[in-house]
Amino acid sequence: NLEMRKHLVEMIRQHLGDFPKRLWQNTTAKYEYCPIPGVAYKRLEKELFCHNYYLANLCDELRFPNWPISEPAEVFRACLEEWKKQMTRDEEKEEDAQEEA
Repeated sequence: NLEMRKHLVEMIRQHLGDFPKRLWQNTTAKYEYCPIPGVAYKRLEKELFCHNYYLANLCDELRFPNWPISEPAEVFRACLEEWKKQMTRDEEKEEDAQEEA
């Protein structure tokens, strides 16, 4: 959506810093490569993303009926891995809560 697009453009601008201005002034300016950090979106904070699919969308048969899954076994494996990560996080939170109590 438009809000997410604006956020992405702003993150890219921050990452590039003054390079676009320097490039405008000198077309032979060299860009020192630095990988851009991951971009996080508040709207997607609670979404689970597994093997190129947001699970909420994948499971929404009203909005996305008969959505083809290109690699179903890989999607399933990714879901299992994400589930394991979630379980580990939940267990760690419980242990931390018990230690604080």
